Amino acid sequence: PADVASAVLSAAARFLPSPPAPTAAAAVVYRASEGETLEEIAWRRYGSETAVAVVLGANPALARLPRLPAGTLVDLPAAADLPPPVTEAVALWD
Repeated sequence: PADVASAVLSAAARFLPSPPAPTAAAAVVYRASEGETLEEIAWRRYGSETAVAVVLGANPALARLPRLPAGTLVDLPAAADLPPPVTEAVALWD
């Protein structure tokens, strides 16, 4: 079972995008391209799934838009304002 779990995780890792390297990103205003989502923008900018909540907090009016129109301005907080990344391990099998 441990070998199977390791093989599954290795195979899955090939299909998941790698996060960008962490940076000391300062706060900026980003101009969205047609069809982008806040999740995509947050992942590319910060490389963390926890960043989406912070980006939404800085842009509450954008929460109702599943995809952003071209030219939408998105406030991106400084990286120092983000919570630490989630490091919780999940056991797939007992």
